[in-house]
Parts: sequence; C-alpha cells; structure tokens
Amino acid sequence: TSFFLGVLVSIGLLVGRVPLLGMLGSNAEIFPYAERYLQVLALGAPFFILSNSMAMLVRAEGAVKEGMIGNLLGTLVNCIFDPLFILVLN
Repeated sequence: TSFFLGVLVSIGLLVGRVPLLGMLGSNAEIFPYAERYLQVLALGAPFFILSNSMAMLVRAEGAVKEGMIGNLLGTLVNCIFDPLFILVLN
C-alpha cells in the first residue's frame, strides 16, 4: 500500500511540477534545475515512503534498535554514494 501511495505521489509531482515550482517561487533562472531535481525526487518517492513505512512497522513490533540500525545503514549508504554519483558520474 505504501509503495502504491508513493507511486501516486510521484505521478502528482511529475504532472503538477510546473505549477508547484511556481508556487514555491521558482524563477526563470533556477526553474530548469528545480524541475530536474523534482523529477529525480519524484522517482525516488515510492521507495522513500516504503522505507519509512517498513521502519515504522519494525519499531511497532518492538524492535526499535533494529529499526534505528536500518535507518542508519540507509543514511550511511546515501552518504557514500552521493559524492560518487555527483563527482564521478556527474
């Protein structure tokens, strides 16, 4: 259910990106960059929502430490791969 909700959020972001960026105050100079960033963000939304939902389920089962470790590992992987993707792969 969470993944499908994320897909709906992604579709909403992709379809409504121009008015949304206008409401957020994007001007002509930064609009192309903001639009590209929003597209990438929209593609990751289903996985982000699913990850948070699963972490909440793990915590609800009483495994708070395991939920924290999972979130920490995800953050560490993100910190490692962000510079790699940005600097090496452009």
